[in-house]
Amino acid sequence: MAQEDQPIENGMKTCPGCKATIPVDSSVCPSCGIWVGENLKSLSKKNLPAEPQRSIEDQQKRNKTIILAVAIGFLFLCILVGVSVRLLTQKSNKETVEKATQENIQLVRTETAQVVETQGSKSTREALPTFETQLAMTQRAGASLATKTSEPPISLLNRARDWPEHFSDHFSLAANGWYTGTDEDQYSKGEWKISNGKYEISLQAKDAFSQWMWPTLTSSLGENFYLASRLDFQKGPDGMDGGLIFRLSEDVSFYLFDIFPTGDFMVYRHQPGKWDALIDSTHSDNYKAGLPNLLEVIGQGNYYVLFLNDELLASFSDDVLQQGNVGLEIGLPAADDAGMWVFDDFVVKMP
Repeated sequence: MAQEDQPIENGMKTCPGCKATIPVDSSVCPSCGIWVGENLKSLSKKNLPAEPQRSIEDQQKRNKTIILAVAIGFLFLCILVGVSVRLLTQKSNKETVEKATQENIQLVRTETAQVVETQGSKSTREALPTFETQLAMTQRAGASLATKTSEPPISLLNRARDWPEHFSDHFSLAANGWYTGTDEDQYSKGEWKISNGKYEISLQAKDAFSQWMWPTLTSSLGENFYLASRLDFQKGPDGMDGGLIFRLSEDVSFYLFDIFPTGDFMVYRHQPGKWDALIDSTHSDNYKAGLPNLLEVIGQGNYYVLFLNDELLASFSDDVLQQGNVGLEIGLPAADDAGMWVFDDFVVKMP
């Protein structure tokens, strides 16, 4: 038998592809699926049919399925990791925010308490004496009025203006403890505010009252000092007043350099529950109605010199109050009176 002939025994033949034994009359090998034809002698390797396409397509489908499953698994893993990180971050952020919130709450409470304490200690009001009592006080005034100075008043003023600045407030910020806000008590109701570089006070009286305010300064100045501020009466009766206080002590004793919209001025010594007039009501032609007026005080021990708009008003000596702080004063003479005061600049100098 020739080399290419395939053996045929007992009605069976051998598949040239996979060498499986198949029936002679079979045209396709049941094992590998190739075409064997009717005559094995005419079959050659180059004529063998290709592997059926369905097997390749099945493999491609399987591969796609595997890739898709891997991709879905990877995506799910990424989502799981992302959610975990987000939850951890949110928890951390929440703890941070809660901590910061508690710290802020505590800070606000502390600052509020400080403000309440500061505001409560920076303003004091009390009823003014009756007209009859004020008249009696002015009749006693002038006993301690000084008529001589150690140097010309204008020379003293120019020298004091050149002293080093101890404290200066141009009311650009509400940062120096001035009394601010809206308030109502048995004496008045209204608003105290710092606005546009000025300290503005608008009040309506329930009774005659005097109020004094002071900034955050040292509790006591030296025996020599220079104090100045500008005051504008923008609304109110002729009997309203305003001015500078000095030698202010813890028991709210002080001296008051007081002026009125009429151009009159006075000097008082205030002690708890007591007002004493040291300079009687006196008119000054230096007063500028409807405009800010510059008030200045120079203290030298127990001797004081007062100026209005660069001109000497008066001087006096008094040794009852030896030291203390400085500040501002306002007042209304009767119930239902309404007034508005505007202070501009507040300067303290010391040699």
